[in-house]
Amino acid sequence: MMSSSSGANISIADRLEILTKLEDGMTVSGIACEYGLSKRTIRRYRQNSKEIRNFAANPKHREMKRQRKSTYTDMETKLYNWFLQRKLLGDCLTDNILIKKAKEMETEFAGTSNFKGSRGWLWNWKKKYDIDKKTTNPNEIAANNFIREFLQTLVKENIDEEDVYNIDETSLLWRALPWKTLAHEEKCLIIKGENGKTDIVTVAFCANTSGTHKLPLLFVNKFANPRALKHCRDTLPVVYKSHPNAWINEDIFREWYNNHFKQCVKERQLQEQREGKVILLVDNFKAHKLEKDELDDGHFVLMFLPPNTSSMIQPMDRGVIAECKKLFRHKLFHQVLQVLQYDDGLTQFYADYDIKDCINFISEAWDDVTLQTIHNSWAKILNRQVELDDVRTENPIVSEEKNGEQSFNVMSAKEITEWISRCEQVEIILEETSIDGENKSPSSPPIEGEEIDRLLYNLKTLSKIEPEIEADAKRIIDYFNKTEER
Repeated sequence: MMSSSSGANISIADRLEILTKLEDGMTVSGIACEYGLSKRTIRRYRQNSKEIRNFAANPKHREMKRQRKSTYTDMETKLYNWFLQRKLLGDCLTDNILIKKAKEMETEFAGTSNFKGSRGWLWNWKKKYDIDKKTTNPNEIAANNFIREFLQTLVKENIDEEDVYNIDETSLLWRALPWKTLAHEEKCLIIKGENGKTDIVTVAFCANTSGTHKLPLLFVNKFANPRALKHCRDTLPVVYKSHPNAWINEDIFREWYNNHFKQCVKERQLQEQREGKVILLVDNFKAHKLEKDELDDGHFVLMFLPPNTSSMIQPMDRGVIAECKKLFRHKLFHQVLQVLQYDDGLTQFYADYDIKDCINFISEAWDDVTLQTIHNSWAKILNRQVELDDVRTENPIVSEEKNGEQSFNVMSAKEITEWISRCEQVEIILEETSIDGENKSPSSPPIEGEEIDRLLYNLKTLSKIEPEIEADAKRIIDYFNKTEER
């Protein structure tokens, strides 16, 4: 039997044991007698049972004799509430700001105080309220601040979410096939995804918040009139444009915005017998920055996301583009599998595969992107729930192989995933290169020289990802057809 009557020497584990016995029906008198404690102490444990259990949730605390309480509890609670308010307003709160505010609040509470506001105290306060460095990330704060103001704008101006759109562009290695030996009937063929100057295009995706209005893709190739499009230039399922580097510049974006986007949205509003202001969200890419009088014409508003926040809140960048690219590569890979049953089928396929095929594949992939995928991409910026029934757990190519729809000896699931990942890595680098390229000064070298330099840069990048091609880089460069327009 224990002799302490105050409970000061009773460990947290013992207090948990006492609470359990109380729940089991043992009397306060019986427990007090067993542990050598006063009845008042036992009743206090029962009264503070929730606090004791929460503290004991950490195993390290169970052998402690007492809970050490901060003498600044009221101030700390008020500081946390203030912290939450300032965070919602988008403020960046440094450690020095928090300590200064804590001292001010403690002075208000106590008049005069010995509170030092040490780094140790601050560390314990952050731990107590589960505050980490992410809460003071300036880009995250800017994103949250934008979301708050954006939602207020929708309410204030009575803008229908159906009339809110986002456009985002991406590079696409449209001729990239796996660096992999595909075996069929004991014949091995090496499929090489050349990253030549004709093998890169830019594709822009635009849709509204519900996904019920997906605009035709904006497709930018290096060539204005490739032979493959000679007889179908005006009937393509995309808005086709050209640029020497296959990039979207200000002229291309302006023409698309004024002559395609506005027209498509006006027609839809007319069909649905609706009217109202339309918002198009864009990132801070230079090509999107039109003249001031073009940003708001009373009907259409071009609204810019904060810098460095695209990956956090830009809808098309939150799963939509990635999903469409996977579907595109599924369609491309599926076509490859179909020709493996023929002698030289793969070689012939790669020779025949042209920009029209690419346009058809990517357009079909865009059609296959579901409403739920687009709906979920807007969840962050519209502060709404994600629909979980559309979550894709694996690549469609992998799923097809597992379902036994192909009888050929194809790549493993891991190799398919790695192929897609490598393509995505290179495309990200190309996007960064295109942004840098658009900002070059007028004194930059001629376009032809720029393309050659960029090609060499891309080859070096590929050689780091695929070391096996490093020794053949020169041969591959020589192999590129610099004049053929596919």
